[in-house]
Amino acid sequence: MFLTDRLCLRAFNNYDIPKIQALETEPKVRSGINLGYTLPPKPSYGEEIKKAVESSFCYTVVERREDGAFIGVAGFKAKVDGSRSVEIFIIPTPEYWYKGYSREIGRILLEHAFVELGMHRVWAGGIASEGSPFVKLYKGL
Repeated sequence: MFLTDRLCLRAFNNYDIPKIQALETEPKVRSGINLGYTLPPKPSYGEEIKKAVESSFCYTVVERREDGAFIGVAGFKAKVDGSRSVEIFIIPTPEYWYKGYSREIGRILLEHAFVELGMHRVWAGGIASEGSPFVKLYKGL
C-alpha cells in the first residue's frame, strides 16, 4: 500500500471489478489507452481484469483517503526478466482528471520504482494516440 496526502494506492480485490469495468469501458478512457483486451465487456470480463492484475508487476486501486472514492487504477506492467525497467500505467476516472491526482500517483510510483525497486528506466506505453490526455500526463512526470 502507498499513501500520499490525499490518496491511498492499495491492493486489488474482487469487489473492485465493477468499478474497474466501468472505468475501462468509459469512452473518454478507452479513446486514450490501449488495454490489450476487447470491449464491449463479455460475461468473462471480470476474469480478463483478474488476468491483467495477475500479470502486472504492481497493480493498485487508487482511492481518495478522505472518503474512499474510487479514483482509478495505477501501477507497473510486468517487467522483463533480468531487466531494470518497467512500464507505468495510471488510469484515473474522467471525473478526477485535471485535479492533480494523476501527478500525485505518478510521483509516488516513480519514487517507488527508482528508489525502492532500483529500476533504471520507467516508460509509458499503451497510449492510443498522440492526442490522448494521457500523453500530457506522462510527459509531465
